Amino acid sequence: MRVVAIVSSRDLSGPAAAEFLRVLAALRAMEVAVSLHEAGDGVGALSPHPDLSEDGERYFDALREDDVSVSGPDSLADALSAASAVLHLGSASRSGSPAVLVLPRGRRPSAEQLSALLSAGQVRIE
Repeated sequence: MRVVAIVSSRDLSGPAAAEFLRVLAALRAMEVAVSLHEAGDGVGALSPHPDLSEDGERYFDALREDDVSVSGPDSLADALSAASAVLHLGSASRSGSPAVLVLPRGRRPSAEQLSALLSAGQVRIE
């Protein structure tokens, strides 16, 4: 299993971001491959010095200690083509449209699909 985690929110100081990072750390503890990407409003939010809660910082440190690095949006399409699942910490300003975006498994998403991903309510790979 390979999970692609996408941060497209600029604000990582709250409990939602800490929970997102906790889930990623738990997946890594179960030896699930995780790739972490910044995209949209989230570009730069995790690097170089993220503004995280104490819990968020602890989970992010655990991810870094487990060699999970933060990648930018340029490698996102390739990562999604190999993904089994997607986790998305979206921007509070996203439209939620489409309500559900379904990406085809094993295929590189188009630029239009990547743009839709940033505003989607939910993202699935099928």
